[in-house]
Amino acid sequence: MLVRGNVTNSAPPGKSITTTYDYTGTVVSTTGGYGHTASQVSDMTKDYTVPASITAASLGTSFTWNGYNALTSSTAPNSATSSFTCDSYARPASLTAANGSVTNFAYSTSAPHWTLATTGTRWSKSTVDGFGRSIKEEAGYNTGTTPTTVSIAETIHAPCACTPVGKAWKTSLPYAPGGAVYWTELWWTPKTRHERGYCLSVGGH
Repeated sequence: MLVRGNVTNSAPPGKSITTTYDYTGTVVSTTGGYGHTASQVSDMTKDYTVPASITAASLGTSFTWNGYNALTSSTAPNSATSSFTCDSYARPASLTAANGSVTNFAYSTSAPHWTLATTGTRWSKSTVDGFGRSIKEEAGYNTGTTPTTVSIAETIHAPCACTPVGKAWKTSLPYAPGGAVYWTELWWTPKTRHERGYCLSVGGH
């Protein structure tokens, strides 16, 4: 719709990209510079805020959503279906993949805050700081109810005058518990671009 200022046609060198919209301004279809087409149908039962299906060429994927528009299932062009559930805080609670494997999610109730994803006996755990920045990634497996950590990777953040929540300062290579820790220190230019990184000392922070 031209009155909205939506781009309906763009022309990079040697190509033409066309986009159409519905009356809400949502993209309905697009044709790429190589003639590939994609389209979506919005879910009218959700006030057109989420897609009911997306089709690229002749391959379509359909979706279902819960009352607050969290994804509950997706069905791929080959009819493979994945399903999702959420907890009472609208966080992912479980994912059932098309192959039948189930991943369950658990969350800490106090600091330090972490998310634990478990598939069968294998798990991964992500810990964040008070700003929601990742500070530790762990992976391992369970033997009965006993967890065993096999890999840890850490990130240390530092203050930055141009970024309110700071920037990544040092990142470690994945290491085994009790093993040597190899750090890469990140340097940034005044325009916040990553300038260089190099290996630091082995061991502690």
